[in-house]
Amino acid sequence: MLAAEPESPNWLIPDVLLRGALVVLGGEPGVGKSLLSYHISMSLAVGAPVLGRFPTSRARVLYFDEENGRQDFDAYMRWVWYGLGCPPVGPLQHNLRIEHFSLGDNQWMHTLRRIALDHKPDLFVIDTATPACNIIDENSNAEATTAIKHLRHVQSECGAAALVIKHAKVDYQGTADQHHRTLRGAKAWAGACDGILFHVASPGSPRKDGLRPSMIEPAKVRAFGLRAPLHIAPQWVGVEPKRGLLLNVAA
Repeated sequence: MLAAEPESPNWLIPDVLLRGALVVLGGEPGVGKSLLSYHISMSLAVGAPVLGRFPTSRARVLYFDEENGRQDFDAYMRWVWYGLGCPPVGPLQHNLRIEHFSLGDNQWMHTLRRIALDHKPDLFVIDTATPACNIIDENSNAEATTAIKHLRHVQSECGAAALVIKHAKVDYQGTADQHHRTLRGAKAWAGACDGILFHVASPGSPRKDGLRPSMIEPAKVRAFGLRAPLHIAPQWVGVEPKRGLLLNVAA
């Protein structure tokens, strides 16, 4: 192994998400984790750059939304689609499959496996882990370990990356660079995943347009993954009823 030339990383999103990796995206409620995840999913489905910076090729994405009501879900999808410049619907229909409140019972792992084997995704998204994986006690390491085992099993069968969204908690003592962030609930999630990204709101109040800059901070990186923070500058484009949300990495 050491004598051979090293293999190039098999990126799904260059320098951010490796194919086959299980990455947890943590953040406080309302920071925009779902919007960011829909942006990532739709960008991959049409082969658009993620956050305007990271080039992608078209990939198949399976999104399990167990968090957002139907009206919010509809608005998020339209905002992201208009923000990406209304890419053709054909690739979206073929590559992006949204499952809305399909999991959440004690048979969730069988449902996940059945749908994943049917769609054959390069990435599946769990939004969010606790309701989707039918976790009763969020602090139970046993429940978390069982859920992770099932997610890993589906990954191995599909060869897919997994983006698992979880709520996080922040200790705001000290200055902003001293704030301590942790995933809410069982510690098994932090120990068993390949990477942790925290989606955090930038200091200060929201702007007059209702938007607030945010940041993606890497908190756990193995051999491959995001290593430096990304500052996201959101921007409304267009006007109602065709208003979109553009998410780009700030210069």
